Amino acid sequence: MHRWWLLAALPLFTQALAPPVLKARLEAQETRIRELKKRCEDVLPAEDEAALLLDGYYPALNRDEALDHWLLRFVDGVRDGIDLADAESTLRDSLAWRRGVGRIVLEKAQEAVNEASNATADASASTTARQKGRWRNAPVQRNLPHKFAVGEFLTDEQLTYVLDGQRARLVCCIQGRRIDEDGLMRALEAQSSPDDPAMGCVDVEEAVDTLAMRRLQHSFLYSKAINARVCALLSLKTGVMVTVVTVNDLKDVALRSTKLAGQFRAALGGAARRGDRLFPTLAGPTIIANLPKPIQILVGLVANLFPVSVRRFLTFARMDSLDGGLRRLLVEPDASAVFLDDVDGTIDKMLRRLPPNAKQ
Repeated sequence: MHRWWLLAALPLFTQALAPPVLKARLEAQETRIRELKKRCEDVLPAEDEAALLLDGYYPALNRDEALDHWLLRFVDGVRDGIDLADAESTLRDSLAWRRGVGRIVLEKAQEAVNEASNATADASASTTARQKGRWRNAPVQRNLPHKFAVGEFLTDEQLTYVLDGQRARLVCCIQGRRIDEDGLMRALEAQSSPDDPAMGCVDVEEAVDTLAMRRLQHSFLYSKAINARVCALLSLKTGVMVTVVTVNDLKDVALRSTKLAGQFRAALGGAARRGDRLFPTLAGPTIIANLPKPIQILVGLVANLFPVSVRRFLTFARMDSLDGGLRRLLVEPDASAVFLDDVDGTIDKMLRRLPPNAKQ
């Protein structure tokens, strides 16, 4: 699980690969960021905790600049005439979790990403000294919670990450038919885990009924923390606000599920909602690929009835580029390029179907 090694395709010293969209967004949201700072002045991270709490923007930037970049993720969806109350609530909730039960998750993610990218937390070091190498995935795997089960059942055949360096996009690919949901959930229940003392981080609102579900959510929140740091690193290198595009390939997925499979999906659903609040504006569009034919026909009839707020982030497509499996994307550059073009074309079609004022 959590294969980020294709980040090596983007040297850590790379400058802008695309127009400085990030700079434009910071300028557009400057007033709201300033207002959010004023509202939450009592909880904003101090210098000595910025490296842990600001998802890697510090010490790559000074504390004030890092704070602006980080807060942009909380206000980016706020438009003129919309109250900042929700952004304030989300920020306070996220910081309370980060300083409290979620702290150990952030510490593990910080350690893993710093080591994987050869970064140092020394704010006095030069930029080149802080980030002086290429990505190594072993530290991320080493710190994965409950890896005795999650690492065994969610390998790069079931879930992997591919970097689109040309478009500054991180793509998470999942093939549901290859996931042994029952086997994973049984393995997560079968033995004690050295990571159990940290499971207080799992504070999702939905009822979590089993130990396996809590452990799976713990692993998922670690993945979110890793993604947040990777996207911060890439955003600073590319000048674009990098998000994670999710491609969920449902080809040949069984429509009927077992009790354990239902628990697997419920656990991920609850953790995804919690993760979106703790790490806002990290998740980009979701592509549901290769639906079974009967469902595909039904979706085609009702998709345009979805509200714009849904259609901005959810689309459906046929993607033959996934037929060879996910491992091909890691070892065959041509297969990876075809897949990333497929993703880009799908997102482009999604955006072209939206009203002009909904595309930002």
